Amino acid sequence: MSDEQITLLFGLFAGEDVLAETYESILTMAAEEVRQQLLPGANETDARLCYLAAAVAFLRYTEITAARDRATCTFAGTVAQNTDAE
Repeated sequence: MSDEQITLLFGLFAGEDVLAETYESILTMAAEEVRQQLLPGANETDARLCYLAAAVAFLRYTEITAARDRATCTFAGTVAQNTDAE
């Protein structure tokens, strides 16, 4: 897996306003999580693994920002913003 490719894909998923360098620890943890799930002898150079690691990192980023912004996750996994509107 290419760390540079994972960073680029994370930036694509998160948007232009998110600096991937700020979340480098999340990217590293996501890549390691994917590596740990690989079967012995699996091809680590498969490009799909970069997409998976970036998606895992984006999930963690979404969970962190949702908690910070006081949003809640729905049963479908999407983030619904809490509002005080009646």
